[in-house]
Amino acid sequence: SLGRQKLELHRTKSFDYSLYNIHALITLAKLAEQEHIDLWHYKGRKGQGIYKSIAYLMNFYLNDIDWPFEQIAEKVIQLHYGDGLYFSVYYPYDLYSAVFIANKIYDDPDLLACLEKLNRQVDKKHLVNLLIHTEN
Repeated sequence: SLGRQKLELHRTKSFDYSLYNIHALITLAKLAEQEHIDLWHYKGRKGQGIYKSIAYLMNFYLNDIDWPFEQIAEKVIQLHYGDGLYFSVYYPYDLYSAVFIANKIYDDPDLLACLEKLNRQVDKKHLVNLLIHTEN
């Protein structure tokens, strides 16, 4: 289906690497904005795009569907520490921040629903979320 990052789904931490790629696409889209290029709404020949990739991962979380691909470590969105100091070993991004950014760009009630569900589970002291919330 659209939004799957098929090469990443064959890796041992498929969720983490799929999410990492989404954040790379988000960064690229933000840089493109500086040159008045809209990559947020760009669609490939088969309709693939940034939103489809975010929606693909979001669907599993929003609908409580088990991740069907190999993931040898706990997914970032499932980790929760009381002190709020958790960062991914690989990158300081999570599904919350991807959905938070996408919610500003795309008109989709599922984004807000996912954000609200994640917000109930994400520690407010989480340093990444503090950075995201202070972004202009």
